[in-house]
Amino acid sequence: MDKRLEQLEYLSSMGYNSAVRMDPLFPLIDDNIDSLNSTIKKLSGLGVKYISTAYIFTFGRFLKSLRKEPFLKDSISQLTEKCYVAGGQALSLPIVKKKQTYELVNKLCEKYNIKFAVCGCKEGGLRAATYSLVCRRIMS
Repeated sequence: MDKRLEQLEYLSSMGYNSAVRMDPLFPLIDDNIDSLNSTIKKLSGLGVKYISTAYIFTFGRFLKSLRKEPFLKDSISQLTEKCYVAGGQALSLPIVKKKQTYELVNKLCEKYNIKFAVCGCKEGGLRAATYSLVCRRIMS
């Protein structure tokens, strides 16, 4: 991880803009305000100009595997909303909670002069969002 962070700082020092994907977010683990603020602040200090994020979507064997991890027990229990993604029907965090977190991340990014986007191809329920829903080429 440290090498990746060093590369972000190096790219910035060379005049390049860099983007980071904070994906997937896990409820109750890395989506609290302190964690998000410290991560975004650190990325800003490394010269990051763009952040894209999305909550976890899971189904099938992957969901079964995640449920076996004691560390993820409470987080995975929050995935109660059925969603339709390219692989079929998945479970994710309810859209109401996602919207709250994405708005918070957007405000934190604004605070640190970072452009924010959410992976719109996964988050069909966010059409009226105040931030970008372009998950690729967010530096355009």
